[in-house]
Amino acid sequence: MATTFVDTIQELRRGKLIAELTKQLADLVTGVRAVGASGTLTLTIKVQPASKGDANAVQIFDDVRLKIPTPTRPATYMFADDDGILTRQDPRQPQLTGLRQPATVTPLKRDSEGEVENGTE
Repeated sequence: MATTFVDTIQELRRGKLIAELTKQLADLVTGVRAVGASGTLTLTIKVQPASKGDANAVQIFDDVRLKIPTPTRPATYMFADDDGILTRQDPRQPQLTGLRQPATVTPLKRDSEGEVENGTE
């Protein structure tokens, strides 16, 4: 009786490959849903002769590669001076001097009904 591809995959590494693929597929789906971008799960199967004397015996090797999408990181904008030194301040922009702190604002007083008191009697 012919064995299907799925039957063969279930036999590789005594079932450990199918367990690994199942977990990694779930991890991939979770990552895709979280980031909103695509990812890949790649299975490569290599078949080679087990020995030179027996053409019927083969060795099967598997390789599983998982690429889960990652979120895009925001850029940081900086300026470079003539010496290549980075800074957050544009070195061509003159600094403002003589600025004062704003005056302290006194909060409005409210009476027991929530109305603003006008300070008159």
